Amino acid sequence: MEQPFKIDLEYLKQAGMVQYQYTEKNQRELAKLAELITKEPITADLIFIYDNTNKVYINGTLTCIVQLPCSRCLEPYWHSLTVKVETETDISALENNTFDLLNELREALILNLPMKLLCRKKCSGLCPTCGVNRNTTDCGCATEPRDERWVKLKEIKINDNHH
Repeated sequence: MEQPFKIDLEYLKQAGMVQYQYTEKNQRELAKLAELITKEPITADLIFIYDNTNKVYINGTLTCIVQLPCSRCLEPYWHSLTVKVETETDISALENNTFDLLNELREALILNLPMKLLCRKKCSGLCPTCGVNRNTTDCGCATEPRDERWVKLKEIKINDNHH
């Protein structure tokens, strides 16, 4: 039975290099671990190189389409994500002859999520007055927020006729 995201270290040590291609099936274990909703299964295309010093070098890519919440309008949107994986791991401390990639790949996915989650570059966001999504509805509220603390200052008239 295939164990997703697990590499047999004895086989890797004998081969020296292993190409690993995997597409998540129904359980989507990596997506669940990373707490991501995916449109399609996550695909991994990785190369493992063993260098005879108990180090394994991992290079390749993870590809998926994830659902993220827009930070301006809060609507969910789909974001295509391609993650370049380049890591080095010391395998001397591993107890069983299996290297589990799940945590390393989870970390790579999370660290490569965009810092600013926007459904589109010109997302108008939510109206600060009435809360409506300004991408879908024109609420007619004032575009400049009014701060009541400064209203009295606007009433002051300055007379510049000092001679």
